[in-house]
Amino acid sequence: MAIQTESQGQNTEALKQFEKSVVNAELKTIEKNVVERHNIECFAGIARTSIKLGDVQRGFNIAREIKDKTLLTDIAVVCENLKQHL
Repeated sequence: MAIQTESQGQNTEALKQFEKSVVNAELKTIEKNVVERHNIECFAGIARTSIKLGDVQRGFNIAREIKDKTLLTDIAVVCENLKQHL
């Protein structure tokens, strides 16, 4: 849902949704790798929307922690579109 909200340009709302969607792996009975993948996607969304909303430093700090090349490419595209370079 957060991704859809982001794609509609509602970045403030999308950011809130991404932040609320992060799951504490310790509290869930779901497979750990499923939770980790979900959280990585949430953090990538937080990074993208933070950058779009002008909190570039927060977005970059989160992006540095993400090891998924596809998600990092998505974040880089956002930066390029906004002309924000590391």
